[in-house]
Amino acid sequence: MAPRESAHDWRNLLLDLKRRGLDLVPQLAIADGALGFWKAAGEVWPKTREQRCWVHKTANVLGKLPKSQHPKAKRALQEIWMAETKATAELAFDAFIESYTPKYEKAADCLSKDRDALLVVADLPNAKQWRRSSTRARKSLGAGGRRPAADMHVAHRQSAPLSGFVFFAAGPGLSAASG
Repeated sequence: MAPRESAHDWRNLLLDLKRRGLDLVPQLAIADGALGFWKAAGEVWPKTREQRCWVHKTANVLGKLPKSQHPKAKRALQEIWMAETKATAELAFDAFIESYTPKYEKAADCLSKDRDALLVVADLPNAKQWRRSSTRARKSLGAGGRRPAADMHVAHRQSAPLSGFVFFAAGPGLSAASG
């Protein structure tokens, strides 16, 4: 992967995966806000659903809060992505926005701007089981859950709640998860 992570570079990498045998279209792509990746993924796999990465988004939101607010905010964000239903996730999302907007508007705006892309996984069959398996995968990456910059992982999930392939990409310094 080239250091600039342009759409051209990502497209070349994704097409290389196809040339090397990835013949099924991933059902879901999870990545940070890297526009180059999303543009390329949309061109190579237009039917793949786009999910913003909660690890990246959590770091971005916490970066806009004082450290004293981090534990409470982490719990509130976890209530969103670990919700058992989309309706529960939406309620937790709205509660976070309502709670943090008055004093920490930048943090609330950071979260709310990606609402739809953050809640994609809540629409999927067995969403709770999916989140549980992706959480275990992040923990299994080891201390810090870090992988090299521009890491990509493709996992075949035969018995998982999402049949077929799930495609994961992470930007510099944050983890990529697989189930």
